[in-house]
Amino acid sequence: MRRIEKPFGLYVVTLVDFAAFGVLQFFKTIADARNAAEETSFPTIFIALFLSIFTAAAAVWAFLGDNSGRYALLFFITLNVLWLVGNLSVLILNEGLESKSNIYILIAAGKTVWAFGANWWYLTTGEIVEYFNRQSKLK
Repeated sequence: MRRIEKPFGLYVVTLVDFAAFGVLQFFKTIADARNAAEETSFPTIFIALFLSIFTAAAAVWAFLGDNSGRYALLFFITLNVLWLVGNLSVLILNEGLESKSNIYILIAAGKTVWAFGANWWYLTTGEIVEYFNRQSKLK
């Protein structure tokens, strides 16, 4: 069986996931923990760092063309988005929507959910599934 070319969208999706949900989220978590007015619990920081590291690793794994990497990326993106939206929801419920910064939090949550939908849509399209299935048969 002949190798098929890697779809261009796969470069984009995995790079965005690696950067936004992996590297940038990792450093944002560290910065938020350092700049927090009150002490942040260890499990909260651990889960956030764990999710960002494993999301970045899954993005690299999916980029390499392994079908299991695609499933892992979808799994960790889902967990990452649930974690982020859950934390943002708790923050909004505790503080209300009176402050202008909470409107920006809602916009950030919307962007996160949109990225989640874009990942699921793209990584489950026929062309991408066919690419990953063909790559898996070659190995």
